[in-house]
Amino acid sequence: MIINNANDLFAYGFDVAYNSSVLEYVSGNEAGFLSGNGSVSTAFNTALENGAAGKLIIGNARLVSPATGVSGSGNLFTLTFKVIGAKDSASDLVFGSGSFISDSKGDVLATFKKASLKVGANQIDSVGNLVGALGTDIYTLKLNWTAPSSGADSYIILRKGVDGKFTQIGTSTTASFIDNDTLSSGGKIVPKIIYQYQVKAVKNGIQSNATTVSCSETRGLVGDNNRSGRVDGRDVELLARHYGAKVGDSGFNPLADTTFDGNIDGSDLIDIGANFGFVYE
Repeated sequence: MIINNANDLFAYGFDVAYNSSVLEYVSGNEAGFLSGNGSVSTAFNTALENGAAGKLIIGNARLVSPATGVSGSGNLFTLTFKVIGAKDSASDLVFGSGSFISDSKGDVLATFKKASLKVGANQIDSVGNLVGALGTDIYTLKLNWTAPSSGADSYIILRKGVDGKFTQIGTSTTASFIDNDTLSSGGKIVPKIIYQYQVKAVKNGIQSNATTVSCSETRGLVGDNNRSGRVDGRDVELLARHYGAKVGDSGFNPLADTTFDGNIDGSDLIDIGANFGFVYE
């Protein structure tokens, strides 16, 4: 909050009402004007009235004897809110009847101007026409989409893991992305598993809601864990070296988890047995 042309400002108190369905109070921080940029101590406090959202109580005074104020113009404090309202919703920040400023002798006349906020720039549209398909190379999946009508600076791509959570696997500045083994958090695609992806548009540091798509690698052989093109003894050896590992363990190999359940166990060994001896052509 900015104050102009103050004369002997000693203390202030404000009731600030806001629309709690649009704004969520985060914090209040004192600026340096009342303290003379730290030359005297002050007693700054903020709290929600009765702990309920919708009205913020603010108070501060200079802790100096004899009581003396500060003159001039400057910033008293900064309030931080999180925007939680939908696009085009609005809220005023209104100073209530309990608001005051005082000099070293008592209250002084002052005019308080409300602030108005309309939600709009905090949200951008999602991507459209998201499609998942086979990539050019085996064990790759390609995503394509159309940019939001307002455009985007970049895109965030996430993939759902065996734990049911979406994890970021990459970014793109174009409306396409290929999931492959070069990605530290992606790739290791197992045939026949249905993978779920999300794409978020980013503009001016603001992320859109996610758009989701599912797709599957239909090429290759389930159980060809070393990707040699044949299911054989090497695949049995690879599974055995990671047998019993769970997702998150240092010994977990996602290629050996052909059932995509987060465990390398007998179910994955069954997949090897079902395709043992087959060669991918």
